[in-house]
Amino acid sequence: MSGHLEKAGKTAADAVLLSAILAYLLFQFPPRLLLSPTITAGGDTPSHYYTLKYLKETLLPKFQVSGWTQSHYAGFPILQNYFPLPFLIMAALSCAVPMAVAFKIGTVLGIFLLPVAIYIGLRCMRLEFPVPILGAVFALPFLFMEANSMWGGNIPSTLAGEFSYSLGFALTMAWMGTLYHGVTSRRLLVFNAVLLALIGLSHGCTLLFAGTLSLFFLWDRRYFMANFIYLAKMYVLSFLLMGFWLIPFLKNQPWTTPYNDIWIIHSWKEIFPYMLFPGIVLAVPALFWKPRRPLYYLLTGEISAWYLYFVAPRLAVADIRFLPFAQLLFGHMAALGTARLTRSLKGRILIPVIILASAFWWVGHNNKNTGNWVHWNYSGFEGKRTWPLYSQINDLLRGSVQDPRVLFEHSEQDNAFGTPRAWESLPLFAGRSTLEHAYMQASPSSPFVFYLQSETSRDASCPFQEYACASMNFADAEKHLRMFNVREIIVTSDEAKRLIKKAADYHFRAAMGSRDIYELPGAHHYVEPLQFEPVLWTGGNWKWAAYTWFRNNRMNDVFLVFPVRFRREDYQQFPLQTDTLVSLPRRPLPSAPPVLWERVSDNEISFAVQKLHQPYLVKFSFHPNWKVEGAEKIYLVSPSFMLVYPAQNTVRLTWARSFLPDYLGLILSAAGLVLIFILWKSKERPLPRRLLSQAHLCRVICWLVLGSVGGTLSFSAYRAHQEVPYPLLVKGVRYKDQKKWDKARQCFEKILSISPVSGPAEHAYYYLAIGDYLDKNWEPCIDRFNQLIQRFPETRYLPEAYFHRAICYENLGQKRLSETEIQKLMTEFPRTPWAAYAVQRWGARIRPSA
Repeated sequence: MSGHLEKAGKTAADAVLLSAILAYLLFQFPPRLLLSPTITAGGDTPSHYYTLKYLKETLLPKFQVSGWTQSHYAGFPILQNYFPLPFLIMAALSCAVPMAVAFKIGTVLGIFLLPVAIYIGLRCMRLEFPVPILGAVFALPFLFMEANSMWGGNIPSTLAGEFSYSLGFALTMAWMGTLYHGVTSRRLLVFNAVLLALIGLSHGCTLLFAGTLSLFFLWDRRYFMANFIYLAKMYVLSFLLMGFWLIPFLKNQPWTTPYNDIWIIHSWKEIFPYMLFPGIVLAVPALFWKPRRPLYYLLTGEISAWYLYFVAPRLAVADIRFLPFAQLLFGHMAALGTARLTRSLKGRILIPVIILASAFWWVGHNNKNTGNWVHWNYSGFEGKRTWPLYSQINDLLRGSVQDPRVLFEHSEQDNAFGTPRAWESLPLFAGRSTLEHAYMQASPSSPFVFYLQSETSRDASCPFQEYACASMNFADAEKHLRMFNVREIIVTSDEAKRLIKKAADYHFRAAMGSRDIYELPGAHHYVEPLQFEPVLWTGGNWKWAAYTWFRNNRMNDVFLVFPVRFRREDYQQFPLQTDTLVSLPRRPLPSAPPVLWERVSDNEISFAVQKLHQPYLVKFSFHPNWKVEGAEKIYLVSPSFMLVYPAQNTVRLTWARSFLPDYLGLILSAAGLVLIFILWKSKERPLPRRLLSQAHLCRVICWLVLGSVGGTLSFSAYRAHQEVPYPLLVKGVRYKDQKKWDKARQCFEKILSISPVSGPAEHAYYYLAIGDYLDKNWEPCIDRFNQLIQRFPETRYLPEAYFHRAICYENLGQKRLSETEIQKLMTEFPRTPWAAYAVQRWGARIRPSA
């Protein structure tokens, strides 16, 4: 009887303490804010609200979870490359509460779920009181840790927009326990498969961690075969359930922009900040925990997090997404350690109460900004004093996707509206399409959009290290703006206002607060006839070629066609071909009148032409799901747009599902649901003896395969860490300064081979050219400078390139070419030091007109 009372008392204590944790979280997220119908602000978060609106109002009525939107990046497949589960939950909630409230609840769901999920997970691992509740308590320092706001899992990261990760993170904590219970008891197969699918539909990084952690059960020699079969069934079922989203996600990776940069960590305190110190200290006694299996399981999770952090660059994901697992699992270990230290104390039931009270004090003592961040986010756009101005600008720009696009200067001053990304919500508040969005990886047009941002912003974000950006230059930007059919430009900084006034092709429209609105005059079309015959690219990486082409205003009126999904007869369509961008063949086309009309919606583009069988540029991002009527085929054309040759006067492009991958994914998901029913009805059967007799051989084969994959991935990741462009550049410059030219040259050549259009590549080309110049290799020096100017037409090294090329031509006896370089230098850069050096060296050869 006393045992039952003690058990009931511990259960009651768990319930009270868990309720106290949730109440504390609710105190930090006041219901008056969460239930107010304002549009959430803060970081990336508001950019996701349009996704929810589009899903509920456009996609779900068509029984779709993903589809095309013209809202950003010249169009992109929304929710095809981002995780749909949080938005599906929000859409369901919006049937009972206003959509804005459903969105707020969805964004905090992972935060409130995490302590509960940890408690459930540790209980399922058969860990006795007080370990499960202590695990939930030790989640509090992690949640309120302000050391980072980008890695995921904690409150600051969630407030910055990582709520999908937070949900997947919390579900993974519960799944860790249910998987442990399921494998050891041969139960919960369907439940674990469904939960794993939900994790994958929440965030890919949490799915990768879950998969790596599950390998723990393959170390069990005695039950290897049973565990292997359990995991195999679970993963097959989970894969099938995710098929409707996962198959299109995997199939369409070529039409995304990878963001797999290596995060530079300067101190171990960034990984284990001060807030986590008590948990780290209390984790030490956990090393003496018995029985050992739960301890080894948690240690496997810790190792998995660090391994995935290391190999992430080769998985094309951000490495820092795995460090939250390493941080939080120390809290799990601290729960074991605390239980170990207090196992013989009287009144042990009070230990969690004392620890929780200490945690409340510790969090309150170190938590400085969370309350302000919460209020800032959930008071919404409407709660900011700048809301009237923001509304006025949106009213001025109001329109539809039929109208030309709007571009805005990237500026931290926009945070006054609620977020630096305030203008990404133009499709929501004004109905207009713009270019940037938080889903940077979702479109192949992303690098060009951010290059255009750098040409029109004082403080450009330049998020892709693989692609170099420009300095602010509205004269050069004008051609790119017209290419993307931009009409209005919002400028904020004083420098941008000064430069745009000097540019000839912009008309001032309005001044609203500290923002100026400018327009590009003239006709604006989404579909235009080409002036020159398009040239088929037969060289290497099409994305790098397109980026080089886009940056060079001297060549980008001749469009490049990239042979994607070509048939043999398609090559006959393009008689002009090239594998180099030094110069493009130019063949003027017969003039064609503008389109008679064009109509644009989110999943259809239609237009009428007078002239047939001539190339027309369609200024929307290419994707294989676009189908065409009135023309034979859609071609991929630079920068990442579509090209058609009308065979009829009316041409219609529509976004449509295809069998592979869309319908195949739906079929697999339907098969998964059928399989769930079959497994639910079937009874567990013992494994055949013949299969058990082969367990040793199967185990050896399994670990050979896993070891080979893991070893290859590790080696590849090691190479990736050694080939980061910026550190390579620093190393090469150091060798150069030490006069070790051979080693320096290797570093610079490596940069050009792995990232030829990045910022470091610009410096690498320059240093290689100077190396050839100092070695008196005149022709290679000229070639290097030519490559530099070709890849980086607005390079800072352009005056120096003219100067040194003039000397090279002079030493080669090519006086006319030398004089041409001198005149370029004196005409384009007359006030630079290099012009002064030219006067000193060739004063008699410089024409007076210069």
